[in-house]
Amino acid sequence: SLIILSRDHVAAAPASLAPELSAALPSAATSAMLIMQSLCDSLPKGSKVLVLNAHTGVGYLCLQLAHHYRPGVAGARDLWMVAQCSMSVTDGEAALREAGATDVLREEPLAAINGLHEGSFDVVIDTMGGRRRASSLSLSLFLFYLSLPGSSRRIL
Repeated sequence: SLIILSRDHVAAAPASLAPELSAALPSAATSAMLIMQSLCDSLPKGSKVLVLNAHTGVGYLCLQLAHHYRPGVAGARDLWMVAQCSMSVTDGEAALREAGATDVLREEPLAAINGLHEGSFDVVIDTMGGRRRASSLSLSLFLFYLSLPGSSRRIL
């Protein structure tokens, strides 16, 4: 089958990504955009957001979009974006801070969740999902808990 698209709806694939990852990028970007548009429209200034597995596609894009939608004024942070990234990810902290993370937790997702206290975060974005993780936490700790079933493929 063939399809005709306007030139305005087509972009060159990034040379740094494999063709399979380039093809999947719109799916991750759409998920991240929908999440962050909604959150950025509704969260008050100074809200704290934890992104689990922030080194993966949707999580990484959420960091970038938060910085785009809510940049703050004169360098001051409007949203506190905390990225969780396992120690096994090489250069994870530097890349996540460059993407827009205010702070980076270098531990496994369950350890990050278990270390939370009531009121620690207003929103948790879980890019991996899964029954085991959701059942391990008290959802009353958060204003919002968003869970996305998906791939754990890293983009860094």
